[in-house]
Amino acid sequence: MLDQIQTYQRLAFAGTLPFVGCAVALSLELNGQLDSAWLMHALCSYGLLIVSFMCGVHWGTYLYKQQHCPVNLFITSNIITLLCWFCILTELPLAMLASQLIAFASLLLLDYALHKKQIISLDYFKTRSVVSLIVMSMLGLAIINLPGAQHA
Repeated sequence: MLDQIQTYQRLAFAGTLPFVGCAVALSLELNGQLDSAWLMHALCSYGLLIVSFMCGVHWGTYLYKQQHCPVNLFITSNIITLLCWFCILTELPLAMLASQLIAFASLLLLDYALHKKQIISLDYFKTRSVVSLIVMSMLGLAIINLPGAQHA
């Protein structure tokens, strides 16, 4: 059991690396080494991939624990994924990043509700919380560093 916990924790934290790498590169304006349009594409497409993956986790949870879930996770996961996908189609960086920030916050709130109903473990919820906060921070950093963003 401990190995399984350590494995998902390692994979979850490793999954934050593309968010950190892209957001930091965008904020440091490493345009000479990396194209900012490519970095934005990499960040947003990876974000959509991870949102879809996390929504898939909710599908699995709902399949096996439907009677205990506080909401219909089939519906919430579809709404969240489609919102992010639609924003990707706009090709507007602010829409893409903001929708993913909202998606990760929403998924974390859903996981909190699942934890309160004892559908997911405290250990899993803690890992998800830290990982989500890292991801949301990096999406926020990317938003702050969008061209034309106001700096205080």
